[in-house]
Amino acid sequence: MQTVDAHVSIANQTVGLQEYGITNASLVAGLEARGATVEAIRVYGWEFPQDTDPLEQKVWEIEGVEYVYSMSLPGRSIVTVRFYVGEDREDSLVKIYNKIESNRDLVPPAVTSWVVKPLEVDDVPIVTGTLWSEDPNVGAYELRRVAHTIETELQRVPGTRDIDTSGGPDRVVSVRLDPEKLAGYGIDLQQLRGALASANASADAGSFASGNEDILVQAGTFLSAPEEIASRIQTTLRAKGQLQGPAR
Repeated sequence: MQTVDAHVSIANQTVGLQEYGITNASLVAGLEARGATVEAIRVYGWEFPQDTDPLEQKVWEIEGVEYVYSMSLPGRSIVTVRFYVGEDREDSLVKIYNKIESNRDLVPPAVTSWVVKPLEVDDVPIVTGTLWSEDPNVGAYELRRVAHTIETELQRVPGTRDIDTSGGPDRVVSVRLDPEKLAGYGIDLQQLRGALASANASADAGSFASGNEDILVQAGTFLSAPEEIASRIQTTLRAKGQLQGPAR
C-alpha cells in the first residue's frame, strides 16, 4: 500500500485485483479504505488444501482397512483407503460412505463436495508413454495436441479401457486490461467480463425437420481466436458510445 500511496490516487477509482488463491482481505480493505471500488478477478479458482488428518483418522476406524494415505493439491485433497485382499468391494464402499456421512459435522466449511470412487487393479496404468521433440519450435501445447490425436488411435486397440493425457498447458487467451483506459471509456470489469462470457457460449437450440432429415440447431459459438476477443471488446466499447469506426 505504501507504493500505491506514493505514486497514484485510487479514490473513486475501480481497481481490478487479480487473485491467484484465496482473497487477500487486508489488501482489499486497504484499497477500499482509500476510496477504491475493488473488482476481484480470479485467475485460478483454488484455495489452500485442507488438512486431511481428521478424515484419515476416521477411515482408519473402518474394519478391514490396511493402509490410508493422502495427497494434497491446490484446491483439492485425495485420500486413498486400501483394504485387505479379500474384503468385499461393495461392503467396503458402503463402509466408507457411511463413515463420511456420519461425520459431516467435522467437514471444514471450505469443503463443499466430495466423491467416493472405487479404484480397481484394472484402473492402474500398465503402459505410460512420454512425448518429446528436439525441434525448439515445438512446445508443450503442440505435443499435447499430438497426444490427444494418439488417444483416438489407441482407443481402437482391442482390450483398451481408459486413456488419459497429463501434462502440457491447455490453450488460453490472456486479456490484459489497462484500468485507466477502462475508466476513460466508462467500462467496469464486471461489464467487460459479462460481455466476454455471453459471447463465449454455445447451446443446443432444438431441431427442425427438412425433407427426410432432422437438422439440429446450435445457438452461439465459442471464441476461438484472440482477434474475436478483441472484436468483442471493441463491440462493448461501441455499445457504450465510446468507440467510433469499424472493429479492427
